[in-house]
Amino acid sequence: MKGRKEEAKRLLGDILDLREKILLTAIEEARQYSMSNLPDDLKAVKKEIEWAVEETIKDGKERGFYLCKADDRITVGAKCVGTECELSISDCRGAKVYGDIHTHPEFLSFSDQDIITALENMKGNPNYRWLCVIPINRREKTSSVVCIDFKSMRRDRLDKLLKLYDEHEKKFSKLMALVE
Repeated sequence: MKGRKEEAKRLLGDILDLREKILLTAIEEARQYSMSNLPDDLKAVKKEIEWAVEETIKDGKERGFYLCKADDRITVGAKCVGTECELSISDCRGAKVYGDIHTHPEFLSFSDQDIITALENMKGNPNYRWLCVIPINRREKTSSVVCIDFKSMRRDRLDKLLKLYDEHEKKFSKLMALVE
């Protein structure tokens, strides 16, 4: 029993270290945009981004949606409100998931789970391109859009992120098997 507990602690420490490396590597690739200088892909959903910002400023709840792409047209999937809801690939109704945009009330940037989920989406979907977080300053009623564009990332940087992600997933699976 003691050996399993020590192994679980070691794995957990390794997982936390990997999550930090993933987060730091990804954040180096992030770019900040104002609403007036959004990349073309995001201009197509500017109204939905503005909706997410306005509603989050009002009630402090996270808002999010998938970016969906079909025939070079970008739309949004079902909207999600609050941290208790989850986005589903089926929200794109037959179109390909192209990215993820969500607000962070009173939070500065990406969480490690944001990056892990984006990498998971990307591994199963070569069309996945954008991970965007909109940190909200509710007191000053301001926001910007902070994005990682995986398709424009240098190949060596993307490979490093994917390698860290794969290592994270292996250790996480070992930990889950150990505690079951």
